[in-house]
Amino acid sequence: MAITTSSYLLGRAIFIPKKSRVNKTLLIAVLLLAYIVIQAVFYKVYLYKEHLTDWQYSIHSIILITGLVIFPMLLARPNKFFLRLTAWFHKGF
Repeated sequence: MAITTSSYLLGRAIFIPKKSRVNKTLLIAVLLLAYIVIQAVFYKVYLYKEHLTDWQYSIHSIILITGLVIFPMLLARPNKFFLRLTAWFHKGF
């Protein structure tokens, strides 16, 4: 949750810098710290117990980076499609 939230806020700070009041350095530090902790846990669980090989662990890391860091950063970018989609979902509330 910390990775996804900080990457979304970092994306907002990158794509909309005038409206953003967050510190980019702090967000990058939180993002890196949380990702390093998660990767250390995954390394202990998967590689130490020999469930994954090195190349499988690399692919797993790429999927995690894409899903937890890159995708939320792209969602933070103003996009008419996503704005219409969220408006459609929140119409009933």
